[in-house]
Amino acid sequence: MQLGLGPRLGAICLILASACGGEDQADTDINTDEPAQQQVEDPSNPTGQDPKDQESDLGQAEQTGDTGPKGYLERIETPSGVVIDIIERGAGAAIQDGLVAEIHYRGFTIENGKRSKRPFESSLKRGKPYLLHYGKSPVISGWNIGLKGMLEGSKLRLHIPAKHAYGAKGLPPLVLGNRDLQFLIDVISVTLP
Repeated sequence: MQLGLGPRLGAICLILASACGGEDQADTDINTDEPAQQQVEDPSNPTGQDPKDQESDLGQAEQTGDTGPKGYLERIETPSGVVIDIIERGAGAAIQDGLVAEIHYRGFTIENGKRSKRPFESSLKRGKPYLLHYGKSPVISGWNIGLKGMLEGSKLRLHIPAKHAYGAKGLPPLVLGNRDLQFLIDVISVTLP
């Protein structure tokens, strides 16, 4: 007796579903100190990025780990090479000279066009936003270029070339020399000092 295609196809789907896991187990807690686990190649996850890191704590936009044009409302390419992806547009005051921006951020290195799995620096991990006195705080030039004019309430992804980050010297041991960086930034508030 031959079974029709329907029961065989159903059995195959059931086997595949149980092998792949039937539930979404993505954990958005990015602030763990657990060592990275070896990834098994998964066609539904072409970047091989840990699902925990695919969604930013800084917004609901997809964070795939590559430096391509994904998950943003608008891309601004500056003459300096800094690229600003506006993930969520705020409606408050704009960052400008003399104002203080309270921001949360996560910084990642870029190697071979891919973002590192874990941030080298994170205000979220410290549990305290960074107070940026725009034009006065000692930050990399890529931040001054990328944050100027951004609105309170915005969620951004900054792509910063090495020359506007830590340059040839890097920031050992966290950032090797000549590394481009990517920052995920949440502009919480913009106020007078």
